[in-house]
Order: sequence, then structure tokens, then C-alpha cells
Amino acid sequence: MNRIDIMQSQNFEFLRGTWPELASLAGFAERYVQADPQSAHTKLRNFAERCVDIVYSELSLPRTPLSKFIELLSNDAFAAVTPKVVIDKLHAIRIHGNKAAHGDPVTEQSAQWLLKEAFDVGCLLPITTVISTQLKLLNNRSQPHPLKPIIKMNVKPCWSNMPNRKRRCRLY
Repeated sequence: MNRIDIMQSQNFEFLRGTWPELASLAGFAERYVQADPQSAHTKLRNFAERCVDIVYSELSLPRTPLSKFIELLSNDAFAAVTPKVVIDKLHAIRIHGNKAAHGDPVTEQSAQWLLKEAFDVGCLLPITTVISTQLKLLNNRSQPHPLKPIIKMNVKPCWSNMPNRKRRCRLY
């Protein structure tokens, strides 16, 4: 992506410090949602593609030159570091953005939905890059960690006291 004009965003400004082009792409999409939902879809597809490029770059994931967006999303290396729910959101943005770019009719409601999906992806992007930076630091360290644990804790799972009950976890 060469140059994106600055467009203030209502919801994506938290990205501007590190990735100003993402904040601007989302800002354009926010502006276009009502007046031109087709353009909003296209901008959000660009947003999603740039997010994936950033993950590949930050994590140094292998990729072939001139990879298509679908190939990047389907790559095993990308799937290994990206939760399925995020990949599903990226696919939704890709599919609807492609349809809009090729002239299929779109609605304001679908543009608003994609904007929410893009917001979710944008919220996870800083977390992904921080974790990748920490992992790189750990992997590049030649000596063991200088700090030793002060306290060793013997923690048992809460269900260990319930021998005859079904053990299951719920994620909310």
C-alpha cells in the first residue's frame, strides 16, 4: 500500500499510532457506510488484506511472492498463529469486499456488519504483534532467563475435588 490520505475514524484511531493506513482505511469505510456501502465494502477488504500482510511481516511467516489474499488466509503457517474466528471474519470481509468490487449489490446493513467484523480484527492485531515481538525476544536470547521463580505454587484445577462430576469448561 503506497499512500492513503488521512481520514479520521470514529472507532479505529487506536490503530493510528502504529498503522495509520489501517485507521484511515477504516475511517473511509465508516464515512462511506451510509452514502456508498459498495465503497465501504471495498475499503474494508483493503483493511483486512493489510492486516494479514502485517501479521505475515511481524511474525516472519513464509509466503510466496505475489500471493493472493485467499492463499494468505489459507496458509497453514497463518492458520497456526491466528484463531479460526479471526480467519472466518477475514474471509467474510474478503468475500463481501470482492463481491462489492465486482458490482454486486450491497446494503448499508452489510457494510455496518463488516465494519464490526473489521473492528474485531483490528482489536486483535496489536495483541498479535506484541506477542510476536515477545516470542522473537525469547527465541533470540542465547542465555537462560536471568530471573528465577521466587515462589513455586502447587495449583490444582478446581474440578480435582469433584471426582464424580463431569469436567467441562465454558468459554463466554
